[in-house]
Amino acid sequence: MRTIATNIQKETAMSTTQPVKVTVNLGSEVVSELRRMAACRNTTITEILRQAIGNELFFTRQRNAGNRILIKRADGSWRQVLGH
Repeated sequence: MRTIATNIQKETAMSTTQPVKVTVNLGSEVVSELRRMAACRNTTITEILRQAIGNELFFTRQRNAGNRILIKRADGSWRQVLGH
């Protein structure tokens, strides 16, 4: 599992050398959740969004390559969450 986590980190790393300001319209519930997530992780909403975009990029690339994304449940069973 460590290799998978390392690959996700490498593929989801987003450059912050030349930031560009972007404005988005989100519902109040989404913004509340972003604030909660940022507070829980002791980071910013911007960083939460950056990580989310990076994760989506990783999963999209995996899906486009024909791979499946599985989760292992606490009971040991597997469930496909993304894939063809």
